[in-house]
Amino acid sequence: MLAAWFRLKYPHVTTAALASSAPILLFTGITPCSAFSEVLTKAFAKESDQCTNAIRTSFEVTRKQAVTEEGAKALKEQFRLCKPLAPSNYTVLRDWFWDVYAYLAMFNHPYASKLPLLVPGHPVKEACKFLEKNFADDQSLLDGIYQAISVFTNYTGKTHCNDLPNSAVPLLGGWGIQLCNEMVMPMCNNGKTDMFFDNPW
Repeated sequence: MLAAWFRLKYPHVTTAALASSAPILLFTGITPCSAFSEVLTKAFAKESDQCTNAIRTSFEVTRKQAVTEEGAKALKEQFRLCKPLAPSNYTVLRDWFWDVYAYLAMFNHPYASKLPLLVPGHPVKEACKFLEKNFADDQSLLDGIYQAISVFTNYTGKTHCNDLPNSAVPLLGGWGIQLCNEMVMPMCNNGKTDMFFDNPW
């Protein structure tokens, strides 16, 4: 981000700047709030429409299941959450899924990466392998979703439980504060032009 801003501020002294993820134009009135979600969706759609459809469907399946205490408890066990999940805090799980898909797309390099977590090369392709099938029922879909997100959250198999909301990227706790205080970026999704759920800005 700093490299991109430096290039914009001082173009006369900067020939180039390398920034892997610099949302410098993602501010109100400059970029549509749906742009980021749509770009994430395109990264997964390159693998297959079946993958993006499975992800889109899973948001509705988990929302319906989380309505009851029993369903929320089943989701806690399904996704190996460290803390209890209740109907009142289901959005923590939903938003965690969104974060994981975002990081899979942002770290979608052809080579393995160790930062922030160990991730294989082409992680979107690896995740979509678990979602490119016709699922017999909602439970088999959720099994596929768990395997897909584990490509990012537990590729080594050493994570015993997922500590929401921090486990998508454990060391980025301060990012949420900075995002809220200094870099308010309008982001939304609608579940139609993207693979997520309806969440207006």
